[in-house]
Amino acid sequence: MKDPIRDCLRLTQADLLALIGGEYLALRIRNFYNHDLCALLATRITAFDGLRPFRYATHMARFGLSLGEIVGSEEELDAYLKTASDEVAGFRQLCAPFLSPIDMLRLVLDEAWTAGANIATIRQRKAFTGVARIVQEGGSTPPHQDRLVARHVDLSAFVAEQLAANVYLQTSSSGGELELWDLQLSAAEYQAIREPGKAGVTAHSLRPRDLSIAPDTGDLIIFRSTSLHAIQQAGGRSRVTCSSFIGYNSVEKPLVFYC
Repeated sequence: MKDPIRDCLRLTQADLLALIGGEYLALRIRNFYNHDLCALLATRITAFDGLRPFRYATHMARFGLSLGEIVGSEEELDAYLKTASDEVAGFRQLCAPFLSPIDMLRLVLDEAWTAGANIATIRQRKAFTGVARIVQEGGSTPPHQDRLVARHVDLSAFVAEQLAANVYLQTSSSGGELELWDLQLSAAEYQAIREPGKAGVTAHSLRPRDLSIAPDTGDLIIFRSTSLHAIQQAGGRSRVTCSSFIGYNSVEKPLVFYC
């Protein structure tokens, strides 16, 4: 790892490959999304009456679907795929007449990445992308790794590395830092220190984090979700983000978006 974070004016294929290759822990573009639109969308999202809870997290709610919430059930995966396109359309309607943050990111990456970028297709159906998350006061997530390829064999055909992209529409009054480790645990290592009843591992079992980022409104932060990461406890105002995973296969293949 050369530098922990790379601040970019715009995304380039070279910077993305450096992130994938471990030269950076994160890429950040400040003011990626307009501040006035951030405030508008954060208000609309928090007021939406169809928010869902997270299975493994308290003090958190979401708009949209998550493959990470599916634990091997074919019925749950089929329900996800049946409604994914409608959920994407619903979130676009919530953002209308403006471009949603993740649609904007996908357009940027389609131009930056030689082979383009698109929404992932799973079993001949489009995945969901652009989940909106609300982390309420007191909310946090323990250190964890997101490796959906290991849990969903359908992704393994076109995903060799998985990135996570967060656009911050509203930041918490205090706390809420994104913490990153330059560390990937094996499945056995992860299970050995997993917190009972939770998706993450016990923090005291780990060495100190390598990077802590306090995001600002409008920031875009991209990191490798297959490495350990956590969110510090949020205080005061809720934190609102719009997020997606980005799958990488090779420079000859498109980047793919999914949640």
